[in-house]
Amino acid sequence: MVTACLTGASGFIGSHVLKTLASQPGACVRILSRGARGPAPASPAVRVVVGDLLDATSLRAFVDRGAVVVNVAYLAGREPGDNRTALENLARACAAAGVSRVVHVSTAVVVGRTPDRVVTEATACSPANAYEASKLEGEEILLGLLRGVCAVTIVRPTEVFGEGGRGLLKLARSVRHDSPLTGAVKLALSGRRRLNLVYVWNVAAAIGFLAAVDAPVDGRRYIVSDDDAPENNYHDVVQFLRRLWRRPPVPAVACPPALLSVLLRARGRSNVDPRRTYSAARLAALGFRERIPFTTGLERFARWYAAQPSEAAA
Repeated sequence: MVTACLTGASGFIGSHVLKTLASQPGACVRILSRGARGPAPASPAVRVVVGDLLDATSLRAFVDRGAVVVNVAYLAGREPGDNRTALENLARACAAAGVSRVVHVSTAVVVGRTPDRVVTEATACSPANAYEASKLEGEEILLGLLRGVCAVTIVRPTEVFGEGGRGLLKLARSVRHDSPLTGAVKLALSGRRRLNLVYVWNVAAAIGFLAAVDAPVDGRRYIVSDDDAPENNYHDVVQFLRRLWRRPPVPAVACPPALLSVLLRARGRSNVDPRRTYSAARLAALGFRERIPFTTGLERFARWYAAQPSEAAA
């Protein structure tokens, strides 16, 4: 039985990863918490270890020889360099303990403003902002410090959404509360712009798969996306939500892609190609199949969102 050591278990993605790991047969999961009042164990197989990624000494009790370490943590809003220090501490703790594998969750948007219409793991990265640069640096830190020490696998999800998450919230509020005219204008401007959404349970399942798969995954990056779903675009998602929430459809007059690209660039977006998609073909080729259909995830999110107290009172 291999121990899984998970960071970031209290976050949106991390909480779903925790449930995925804890549900596996013979599971033994350790979660790192900065306080004794960390997330409640999901099952008897889960143990909370008090520690901090910025405190190298505290990580000694967190990682074990032969363990699989899953890093979902990202220190947002902290001092510049804190994420670098955290990952260096984690890498050194993993090397000292002799772990078997590290699965690190990054993001697909590290590619930045690439000219590639279809993004793969081979796409050259050109980060366009500090967040993308920090995420790419994190990948390189772990790959560099643990090369030849243990297997390191990088997971790059696209825009993660689901019940309890922040992804898709802005669009959901717009569909629920915009006037018909405002909704029609927004739909005309965005048209069928790809949203690059991925359902959170698909991300958690992919991470669990990569933590356990018996295959040569050292040094490999894997994109996790639902971009193979043709409905994963602004127009179809908006109309899907409007139907589910019994709102009348709005006219579909699409803005030309070239003009939309100019508008996205003017708004400071990193991805200015409204037709960009992210390919998860490498992950599929490895044998990953545990996916929830995109529209099923979208419906679950929509029903959760509509049931929120703020929406019920609106």
